[in-house]
Amino acid sequence: MRSWDFSEHAMLNALSIGVQGIQAGMQRLDTAAQRVAAGSTGVPGEPGDLATQLVEQKLASQQVSSSVEIIETADDMIGSLLNITA
Repeated sequence: MRSWDFSEHAMLNALSIGVQGIQAGMQRLDTAAQRVAAGSTGVPGEPGDLATQLVEQKLASQQVSSSVEIIETADDMIGSLLNITA
């Protein structure tokens, strides 16, 4: 059995970070959506404020998109590593 080198570990770590980012973004989106569904307080900056929750939803969407890019980059790196070692 061969040992893992640094680059393999780094790529798997990047995949893990990407997945965790997607999960966190989805949780953030779900929380914001629940607050919108529960009703707005009408007070700017309050947790139930519609504008605040729409911003939270946009940030969650960007977090998920960024995490997907991390995964795609790690996938490209794995493909390059396989091409080099093949």
